[in-house]
Amino acid sequence: MKTSSASGDRIVATDGGRYDVNLDKRLRYPLYWEEDVSVVRRCTWFYKGDGQSKLVPYMEDMAARLEVLYLSFNCLPILEGTHRYPSDANMWMEPI
Repeated sequence: MKTSSASGDRIVATDGGRYDVNLDKRLRYPLYWEEDVSVVRRCTWFYKGDGQSKLVPYMEDMAARLEVLYLSFNCLPILEGTHRYPSDANMWMEPI
């Protein structure tokens, strides 16, 4: 990992060194050709939209809330079954 001296941002080379990812801004930049900058998400939670076949990462703030909820349910073994949180996120919880 390198640090940009001007801004202090943390930069990581990805995809065989063809892209740089700015970890602080969560953006990926191509190094050798013109291409739009893409958004990078740090994620542990994913969902499938209606009629979609691929998993999509939740935004970081939502993923953090889901993680808190998941950990709280796993600390209380009496909470079993499907829980709805937030509006359309389903999680299946099993007792520990």
